[in-house]
Amino acid sequence: MNDMNKYMPLAIEMTGKKCLVIGGGKVATRKMLSLIKAGAIVIVISPKVSGEINVASEAGLLNWQKREFTHGDFEDLQHCDFIVASSDDSKFNEEIADHCEKENLLCCLVSNAKKTRVLFPSTIRQDGLCVSVHTDGADCKRSKRVSGEISEYLNGSQKSMPRRGRKSPALRRLSNENNLCSDDLILPLFIVDGENNSSPIESMPGVNRMSVDLAVKYIEGVDVPAVLLFGVVDESLKDENASAALGEKSIVAKAIRAIKKARPEIAVITDVCVCGYTPHGHCGVVDENGNVENEPSLKLLCKMALSHACAGADIVAPSAMMDLQVQAIRKALDENGFSDMTIMSYSTKFASSFYGPFRDAANSSPSFGDRKNYQLQPSNRQEAIRESLLDQQQGADWLMVKPGMAYLDIIRDIREKTHLPIAAYQVSGEYAMLKHASSAGAIDEKQAVLESLTSFKRSGANAIITYYAKEVATWLGQ
Repeated sequence: MNDMNKYMPLAIEMTGKKCLVIGGGKVATRKMLSLIKAGAIVIVISPKVSGEINVASEAGLLNWQKREFTHGDFEDLQHCDFIVASSDDSKFNEEIADHCEKENLLCCLVSNAKKTRVLFPSTIRQDGLCVSVHTDGADCKRSKRVSGEISEYLNGSQKSMPRRGRKSPALRRLSNENNLCSDDLILPLFIVDGENNSSPIESMPGVNRMSVDLAVKYIEGVDVPAVLLFGVVDESLKDENASAALGEKSIVAKAIRAIKKARPEIAVITDVCVCGYTPHGHCGVVDENGNVENEPSLKLLCKMALSHACAGADIVAPSAMMDLQVQAIRKALDENGFSDMTIMSYSTKFASSFYGPFRDAANSSPSFGDRKNYQLQPSNRQEAIRESLLDQQQGADWLMVKPGMAYLDIIRDIREKTHLPIAAYQVSGEYAMLKHASSAGAIDEKQAVLESLTSFKRSGANAIITYYAKEVATWLGQ
């Protein structure tokens, strides 16, 4: 065999594994294609790359970082599951491989088209191993040996018995990787005008719309660090300019002041979107043809965010999914003396079927069409990641994934690409499913809710917005 097919991947499940390819030539291309086919998250570092790598990068199949890999700087290697050292500099490749060997990192060293060396941890610790070796001569023997060692590991020759660590509550506590606590929770509240005014939301059992005075009473003694406010206004108050959402007399502004007075230690987060304040129910300004206009919408969202900032909000949370909304709001806040105001962006918000009960609660369903031309397609993973990273560049302090339970993979993807905190939203439909299933006796409500929220933590979320927040805080405090 005298062509590139000499390089045969011996792949165990690589889906979701972070793989770094250093170099952009033919060998790097071959490795890159194998890793993409195996479902890996591929990063390529090289100032120049082959046409195949360039096409794959433009298609969003990999992350091409157009730069040289700096000698002696191995920070890029950290948190990678597999490294391919295939630059044009064979000595540099050796340097990378030597570092990997010292740090117990899995590395494929390619010094030229006829020589490959495989390094792997002395104790194989991950199921997601991938090695690529030459398949003739001495390397063919090495291929068989490595393949045999992996097979032995998967067949249990290491005599590992994980159940030993789960045989008692104390041992399970010691090995617990993710702890859910009340500090993780954000409680959403639907605020209406008037006094002593409360109405149940039929599609969300246990959740009510409340006037400001009742909302303040509702959160007395609730052990959560933050609340998220949604204003609900009468149809007669809705207009094309979302006037009811603006100014110090808006229902949300009143709620901010009252809550901060009663519970100053609680962070007040406000939803910044006009869908519940306009007769058409869309998240921005609509033209005569029914199109949502981006620029006029940004101006309106900035006014709304400033209104909340003036009332004393701790965090504004734009959810309209307008392009550049974070940048526009950040600029408006900074120019008006609110440079320390935090922005929690609904950065990855899908056009989801799980929002139905919320639209009932907030009376915010679109009067025509849908929101698919500005919210994300549920099928799009790369676009979902891109949206959050764009908001990070624009100045967001927090990112968010909404809905949560159906998009745990997206939370994990974004977690691996940012150092910003991430909020996950367990939305109304997810809440309602749990409520109805428990009412039917199909699940244990408490255990199912705690399991679902722990899954958010496990996927990488720092905070969880859930209508169960008050109940969960009580459960966890018992």
